[in-house]
Amino acid sequence: MQALEQILSEPLGIGGDPRRYWKEQDDGIHVLAVALYSLMKQQHFPDGQEAFPAFLNRMIQSGALSSGHIEELNKAFFAN
Repeated sequence: MQALEQILSEPLGIGGDPRRYWKEQDDGIHVLAVALYSLMKQQHFPDGQEAFPAFLNRMIQSGALSSGHIEELNKAFFAN
């Protein structure tokens, strides 16, 4: 939900800094939110061409949310 909330908030100008938020929020435990957010941006999810459940299923089926890949997405996200 946090990744979806961030994606929906950004066009409204109320998204804030997602790196800062997830780094500080609950001591950075939201690794899945960071991975989903990163994939949503990479896959142009905000364009509105795909419903979230279909997107999530596609990411799971493709292996994009495997444990090793989640770690890579998180490292890349916080490296920027």
